[in-house]
Amino acid sequence: MKIVFVSASGTDIGKTFISGMLLVGAKQLGYRCAYWKPVQTGAPDCDTRTIEKLTNCELNHYLPNTFRYGPALSPDQAARLENRPQADLQSLLEALDHYQKLECDLLIVEGAGGLHVPLNDQGQTWLDFLMQSQLPVILVSDSRLGTLNHTGLSIEALLHRGLDLRAVILNGPLDALNQESLHRDFQDICFLSFPRLSFDGDISENRTSLMTPARELWQQVVTRLEGQAQARLLRISDDDKKHCWHPFTQHKVSPKPTIINRGRGSWLFTDQGQKIFDCISSWWTNSLGHCHPKITRALAKQHATLDHVQFAGTTHAPAATLSRELSRLSQHSMPRVFFTDNGSCAVEVALKMAIQYWQNQGVHTRHKFLCLQGGYHGDTFGAMSVGGSDGFHGAFKPFMFES
Repeated sequence: MKIVFVSASGTDIGKTFISGMLLVGAKQLGYRCAYWKPVQTGAPDCDTRTIEKLTNCELNHYLPNTFRYGPALSPDQAARLENRPQADLQSLLEALDHYQKLECDLLIVEGAGGLHVPLNDQGQTWLDFLMQSQLPVILVSDSRLGTLNHTGLSIEALLHRGLDLRAVILNGPLDALNQESLHRDFQDICFLSFPRLSFDGDISENRTSLMTPARELWQQVVTRLEGQAQARLLRISDDDKKHCWHPFTQHKVSPKPTIINRGRGSWLFTDQGQKIFDCISSWWTNSLGHCHPKITRALAKQHATLDHVQFAGTTHAPAATLSRELSRLSQHSMPRVFFTDNGSCAVEVALKMAIQYWQNQGVHTRHKFLCLQGGYHGDTFGAMSVGGSDGFHGAFKPFMFES
């Protein structure tokens, strides 16, 4: 089943209307469709009722709101005002997991407000939901004045978190200059236009006029996105075959390597949509899980300030702060920190420090090191890796250092 999350760059952009148009278009092409508004604020079921009118109640499933609040406010504010349980990620993800088992071809999931709208007092937003669920996103934006800033900020929020932005739909009168600016700034993003339609009477009375533009919108989404995805996969496969040399691989007889699109926590996701438990932990490098949100945010923040500077003769706040905290953990019995770039170099530095320490103390008889004996066998290590987190290269033989 295709699952798409529809968000918007602001309020009153037409997010629900575009969701309905996607469903109407997909339904015309034979898709079995479902709609889910996880969190509803304002009039009860108002967005679901709008979708029912747009689709003439012909969808396979109109799924109930997981959280529903009366006031037309952000979910955290509405829940606090009504003194009701706040929306939480765990409940939303459990509901999504249940709905993924429906016999449908397409599920449209519509957010409440924009990407940064808080769901609860813990500060969780739709971005956190998307990072956990990894749903592809369609962003709805206004085509008129002001869209460059709002749309650009929303796109960056998604891209900086590694989320899958499938398309941006500019809802409203065609503005060629705005489209040109957005294409220039975000060349890899698919931008689509849809005229903002208004009706004098009830929406359901105008359904006939919606059929053609809805079908064309869905065809554009499917054709362009699936075509781009297929071309990308073919390019990756071709580049890999021509230019990559994989370890532990007999290239003449080995099958094509699995293309991994992304990782999240303990899971890897393939180009075919398969979810694979990462039992090898990406070979000794992933002890904290793929794309940990806190680490990702910290890396992005640091990368925007300073990548790297030679530590000889210079210093910077992250190094000084980390050194202080590491020393504090030892109750300052180890007051100084020496930084290296990997585990094996750290061990080598420690060995040299130990030798130098005893030399400085005038003790010249302490110059031997004790180690564990073992060997490298296939994909497993027969002994503890002295090299630390990055492992070691070649056979591991018994050794002894002497000064």
